[in-house]
Amino acid sequence: MDTLTKNARNNMVEHLNKVLSLDDPMTFQKVLLDYARGRHELTLVAERAGVRRETIWRYETGETAAPFETLVKIIAAVGAKLIIVSDEAS
Repeated sequence: MDTLTKNARNNMVEHLNKVLSLDDPMTFQKVLLDYARGRHELTLVAERAGVRRETIWRYETGETAAPFETLVKIIAAVGAKLIIVSDEAS
C-alpha cells in the first residue's frame, strides 16, 4: 500500500472524524471506502479486513452495512485507528 504523507493522513483522519460526528453510519462507511479506493488497492484492503473484494463492493454501494469489526479493520487498512475519547462537552 502507498504511504500517505503526514499531512494527507491528518486530513483524512480529520475528515473521517467529522463524518463520524454526523451520526450516520452509512455515510461514514461510504466516505471510509472512498478513501480506501482512492489511496489503496481495494483487494488488499479486503484481504486485510478479512472479507472478499465483492463484500467490499457491497459495502461501497450501500447495499450492506459493514459490521463494526470489519469497519475497524478497514480503518486500520487505510492507515488510521479508531479511538474512543471522553466527550468534553458533557
